[in-house]
Amino acid sequence: MAQTRKTTKTTAAKPAGKPASKTVGNTVPGAIKAAADIEATIKNAADTAGAEIADMFATQGIEVPEFVRQASENAVASAQDGYARIKSAAENATDVLEETVQSARGGLMDIQSKALDAAKENSESAFAFAKEVMTTATIADAVQLQSAFIRGRFEAMMDYSRAVQETTSDVTTAATKPARDAFAKIVADAKAA
Repeated sequence: MAQTRKTTKTTAAKPAGKPASKTVGNTVPGAIKAAADIEATIKNAADTAGAEIADMFATQGIEVPEFVRQASENAVASAQDGYARIKSAAENATDVLEETVQSARGGLMDIQSKALDAAKENSESAFAFAKEVMTTATIADAVQLQSAFIRGRFEAMMDYSRAVQETTSDVTTAATKPARDAFAKIVADAKAA
């Protein structure tokens, strides 16, 4: 029975249309040898094809003209120089942007602080006005207090507006200074070149 199974396996493994005597072998070492033979054949074919291609494209006899070589070297040098300038400009622009953002951030925080102070002052003033109106004895006193309150709030709003305008002007000047300096440097460099 073992003999029948072995025959069945051999028959199934052999290629169709070839007699059993021409197969590589019925054992594992035979299969390994066949694989090694196939690998050697492929390697030999690849080496032969590689050598033929190398011979076909060999540049031993071809010389590149000097002007072409020089032009290529100049193009590479020019590309490297251009890249270095673009990189430097990008780094400078990033530095200018960072300085501008820092300047603007500080100024905006100052404006925000002034706005909070003004809101606090308005709230305190409104509560004080309400307290005083409650203690008045006549309508004329209440009207006079209201007029004084409105005048005081209007003056406080004008002071706040002036302070914010000055701070905004300072922030704008400080925020644009790095960009103005960078532009002046670019113009100076362009005049020098």
